Formats: sequence, structure tokens, C-alpha cells
Amino acid sequence: ARRACDLRVVAVSAVFPTGQLAGFSLERVADGAPSEAEDAAPGGAGACPRIRGLRWDAAGPLVGGGAAMVVSEVDLSTGLDVAPFRVSTWEPSTSPELSVQDALRQELRRNARAARAWSAVHALAGGGGAGVALTAPVIYCGEYSCLSGALGATISLRQVSLQSKRLWTTLRDFLSTQSPDARVDIDASMSSMFIVSQGSSLLPMQEGLLIASSGEEDDVLNGVPPQALNSSQPIVRLASRALLSRFSQWSEVAAQHAPENAQENATRNAAQNRTDQSGKGEDPVAQHLHVGDSPFPLFNFSRSRAEDGLAEWACAPGAYLDGDCLQVGAVSMDLDVHTTWLLVIVLPAGTFGARAVRGNLSTERGLDDMDLYFFGLVNSYRASRGALLCGVVAASVLVGIGVGALVSRPLRRLSLLMRRLGDLDFAHESAEFVELHPGRRSRIRDVRELQEAFRRLSRGTEAFARFVPETVVRNIIHGDTTATELHVSRRQVTIMNSDIEGFTAISENLAQRDLLFVLTRYLSVMTRVVELYDGVVSEIQGDGLIVFWNAPDDVEDHASKACAAALAQQHAVGLLNAEFATLDLPHLAVRIGVHTGSVMSGNIGSESKMKFGCLGEPMKVAGNLQEFCKPYGARIICSADTYEEMESGKGFFCRRLDLLPIKRSEATTWIYEVVGRDTGAEDEHEAVETQSDSQASGRAASSLKPMSSVVSEAIRRSTSSLVDPRAQLWQPIRRWIWKSGSGGPTLADEASSVPADDAAAAAAAAAAASSRSASGGRSRSRTSW
Repeated sequence: ARRACDLRVVAVSAVFPTGQLAGFSLERVADGAPSEAEDAAPGGAGACPRIRGLRWDAAGPLVGGGAAMVVSEVDLSTGLDVAPFRVSTWEPSTSPELSVQDALRQELRRNARAARAWSAVHALAGGGGAGVALTAPVIYCGEYSCLSGALGATISLRQVSLQSKRLWTTLRDFLSTQSPDARVDIDASMSSMFIVSQGSSLLPMQEGLLIASSGEEDDVLNGVPPQALNSSQPIVRLASRALLSRFSQWSEVAAQHAPENAQENATRNAAQNRTDQSGKGEDPVAQHLHVGDSPFPLFNFSRSRAEDGLAEWACAPGAYLDGDCLQVGAVSMDLDVHTTWLLVIVLPAGTFGARAVRGNLSTERGLDDMDLYFFGLVNSYRASRGALLCGVVAASVLVGIGVGALVSRPLRRLSLLMRRLGDLDFAHESAEFVELHPGRRSRIRDVRELQEAFRRLSRGTEAFARFVPETVVRNIIHGDTTATELHVSRRQVTIMNSDIEGFTAISENLAQRDLLFVLTRYLSVMTRVVELYDGVVSEIQGDGLIVFWNAPDDVEDHASKACAAALAQQHAVGLLNAEFATLDLPHLAVRIGVHTGSVMSGNIGSESKMKFGCLGEPMKVAGNLQEFCKPYGARIICSADTYEEMESGKGFFCRRLDLLPIKRSEATTWIYEVVGRDTGAEDEHEAVETQSDSQASGRAASSLKPMSSVVSEAIRRSTSSLVDPRAQLWQPIRRWIWKSGSGGPTLADEASSVPADDAAAAAAAAAAASSRSASGGRSRSRTSW
């Protein structure tokens, strides 16, 4: 381009952080403001001043910092130097091209593909005002991991302003030819077209900058244009204040206006035009000018009210024809995925609505005359209509009371059940839940369907709570957003990892139903023991358990409770082995590892699948401690971290085993075998329970439950898994019932007179015997069971 009016790109360059630069720019030879006629015909003779070309070259950094840059003027027709060169200093860190690409590299992943981005508004070399550059990375591998430089094409904001002025002039001339009888004169004092930097994730500090306008240019300070709110043009300043008073921030302008179906918009506008003109509806002029369904915001404000600082800026009804009422429209323009400009147009409100306003006023007068005529007709029917209305209302009230009685009672019971469900109290045996059974439900179909839906919800929630910790389920029901999203937090957690020794060989020698019975019986008791000591079973890995204390709920003295649970499990295994021996089932030996450490606890997984769990090195350490039980001949091994966390006075006996590197660091740490617990500490807990409620509540919070009572309770609760011995799963129970006993009448003799449905009683009796043995009582013979 030979003339500045046709100039779009004013510079192209390639810059590198090593101090190298190669570029070419165009500058105005003389400054001057073209007239309005010259702007309308770009390229005409004498329309704009001439320009010159400059070549920029920097070979590398200097010893003292920066880089030496050689600037040469070039003949645009030959490409040869026409003037002596000059040397200046260039600092790579000030390059807007490098700055925006480096910011893009930090925001994206290092393996992200190349992307173009617009730079910050910056000063142009040679005092040419402000400009902005479209940049691209120099990356030989195609990814940001090898970013070595940036390319840039710079445009002058002055050219953007000139183009805005030409477009504004074209719009003004077009509107002046439409409806001359209703035309409103437009000039620069009441109209403008300007562009504002709406937002950039890479350059948030430039939000609200005035990029260009159709009016007089604002002063540029240090290469940065002023904020639109501080523009020297009154029309731009007032329109900006009106936009921000309506949307609070530039980034919210045009963000909440989504386009709707065009047919629906037309129907809605037609309905608004038919609104009754009794004076109670919206002003018809405001209805015509309001465009709430537009994809961009469109509203009006009074210029005089804005200048006077009044709180209400909206134009007064009927004042749309004077030049004081201004209409504002805005639309966002995405330069790239990170940078957005906002185009704002300000015009007198009467420009588009003058003719329609006059038509509406004429229509309103006609509707008023018709309203007077029909008003007399309506009054003649009001008397008779009043009596009919009273009868209908009375009948409706009676029907409503009857239907309400049929609806409100079951709904109140459903509300009570819903509150219980929020606390995971399923209340399946309550009178309210019994009404949800078939044959007991409401006669109203909608209520009956609601009762059936809640019954399925309750059953499903109860089943869900068996797979997920109850605290997580309770948070989901209560609407905690973090319970349904990927979310983790750091917590100090005690982790137990248990495993059955030699279970692979056991599983190979057992029938499938025998194996399933052994696992179910063992895991039922172990899980109950953990829950009675405030633990949460995170995973069941075949024959092993992974248990957490202090996650997701806070648990006081969690290290001591974990060790107490491990001792109780070992005690329960001994009682289970006695039970298995009567069924000719194998003996079980359990290894347990306990470790305390800081983990990331919460919901982990993906956007579609997730679970509650813990991440971190302590998980692996607990597994390693469980494996150390075999070479050291121990049943329970805990780490030094757990040993130090256990509160004194709880009566634990621990034996120091060895100094091992159980963590990723090279440092070694002691491991301990948890041998047992002093029965005197357990007796103290039982003594606490016999005291008054106020005293016991204070001491029981810091005491551990006795191992014997916990094991007894766990075995008693786990008998619920034996309620249906008729299933093929419980064939070992049948075989045990029919097997001959020693020392008296055999169970086979007794079972001959026992119906098959009563086999559950025999199975429960076996578990009850184990429970009595766990509590220290003398177990009775198998025959007497």
C-alpha cells in the first residue's frame, strides 16, 4: 500500500527471546487528520499523507543486556536502503509478540498445538500511536514444548478508528434515506460507533480499553488508549457508563443474551402490540423499542438524566422522538479463543421508532374509543355473572377440600420419610413405609406413582450405601456439590490393609459355594468390627480389606482405634475358625498392616466414573506392612507413625521389630508388632459406661470399646447374612446341620423333625454360640446347639 488510508498492517516481524529480530514496518511521513470527505474515498489524490518503509534487524544480545537493533529506511519501489541506518537498543522481554505467546504457553499444556493469539495494545515504534498484533508461535516440533520465537502482524488502532468512522458515516447516510417524514437528524454529538476491549484471559488488565471510535481520537498515553469510561468524547463516556450500570462488568455485556426461535419472537412481539391500552400495561412505545429477545443487548437511556447523575436513566414514556433519548446496542467479536472486543453503537431512539411511535399513538386513540363502547356492554353482564361465579367458587372449594384431604395425608408421610432418608434412616418397618407397599397406597394415581417412586428410591439408596461410605451418600442426598464432583483434600488418615494368608490355595481346594460362604462370613464379621471402631471400609479386594480412619469423617484418636480394630479382628478370626472347624472348612490366618500418614482424600476418577478413596504413599506403606507380617511371623504390624499417634493410657502392648526403609525416601523407620491390649484399660471403659450420662459422655469420647464386647456385637449383627439357608449359597450350613455330632443325640436326629425352613434357626444358633464365646462365656456343645 502506498497511502496511509489504505494501510491495514503497519508492521510484520519475527522475534526471538535470544535477542534476534527481523521485521519491516510502515510509518506516516507527516501527521494529519483527513477530512470526512477524504475518509469516505480512501486512496484519492491528497486524501492521506504518504508513508515510508523501515527495515528492523537485530543479530543477538549485547553483553550489558538488550540487543543492538539496526533500523534502515527502504525505498518501497526498489527495496533498497535510501537513508543511513541508525542503531538503537532492543529488549526482547518488551516484545508484545513474545509476551502473549509465552503467556499462551503457560496457560496451555506443553504438548498443546500451535495457536494464534492477539497481543496486548502497545505503543508503535516512531510515535505512531497504539497498535495490536496478531501473533503466531515459532515451534519447529509443532507443540509449545519447543517454543523458540514468535511472528507478528501489527495493525494501527488509528486505522480501526478510521474504518469505524466510515462505517458510521455509511449507516448515517442510509438511515437518512429511510422514511423522510419520520427521520431524526443524526450527528456526532448524539451518535457514535466505538470498540471496547471486552476481556482476555491472557491480558485481563486491558479490559475496558477504548480500542477505536468514530469520533475524535483520544490521547494515547505511553502507547495505551484510555478507558472507555474516561474518554474525552461525551457520547462514548455516557454510553459506557450506561452499559456498566446495567451489566456491572464489560465481560458480562452480551453474555446473557442468547438468540431464540425467530417465530417465537415474532409471536411474542405481536402479542405485546395487542396488549390492552387501559393504562395498566407497559407503555406501547417502550414495547416497540424493547428488544429483549435480541442476541445482543439493546436498551435506551436519557442523556440529560445521565449527565445530571440521576439514579434512573431510562427514557420517560413518550419521549422517544426527541434527541435526548439514546438507543444503545452492543455485540461481542471474538478475535480468538482468548480475546474479545465489544462493538457498541449509539443512535437516537427515534431513528428506528419514530414512525412506529406515531402509528402506535394513533392506534391507541382508536382502541380507547372501542374500549368505551365495549365497557358499557361488559357492565350489563356483570350482575348475572357474579351469581354464577359465586356458585362455581363454592363448588370448587368443596372439591378442593376433598381432594386435599386425599392428597395431603400421604404427602405428609412421604415428607417424614424423606427427612429420615436424608439421615439414611430407611425405616422399612415404620407405619409410614408400610403404606408404600402394594395394596396400601393412595387411590390418587399421581400420589400413588410418587409413593412407588419413593419406595424404589429408598431401596436404591439403601443398596447404594452398601457400596459407598455412608457419609458420602448422606452428603449427596443433602445436595453437597463437592460430593458429586472430583474433589480431594489433604487429611491425616490411618489406613489398614488386611489379607488372608494362603487364600489362593484355600480357594483352589474349596467348592465355589463353600468358598463363597467362608468369604461372606469372614468379611461380614470383619466389616462389623471395623464399623464399631468408627472405621470406613473403602475396598474389598477379594479376601482383603482396605479401611480408613479419619476419612471422610473426623475420627478422634484414629490411630488407637485402628490398632484396637486389628486386635479385635484377630480375636474374631479365632472364633470364626472354631465355627469353620465344625463345618469341615479350612482354618484362616489373617495378616494386618496399619499405617498413619497424610493422603489426598475425596472423590477420584474421571468425569463419568468416580469413587471415594485416598491417594498417596501411605496407601502403599500399609500394604507393605501387611506383607512384612509373613517374614517376621507377626499378625499385626504398624509403622512408627501409627505408634507415635496412639494415645498413651490405652493399654497397647507393642514390640519393636526392625528398622526398615518402608517409604520412598532413603531414611529408615521402625516397625512394631501390635501384640495386645491391657484388659485393665477395657475394664475402665466398661466402668465409664456405668456412670451418669453427663460424666460418661466426656470420658467415653477418649476411651476405646472393649475388644470382647465389640467382637460379640459384630458376630451378633453378622447373623443377618444367614436368614435364608434355603439358597444354594448356604449349602455348608445344611451339611453342618445334618452332620453327626459327638457326646449325645446327633444334629441329624434332631434335624429329621425340623422343617427345611427352620434351618435359619440352626444357623443363627451357631453364630450366637460364637458370640457367647467372644464375650467370654462358656460355649455349649454342638449337640446342645
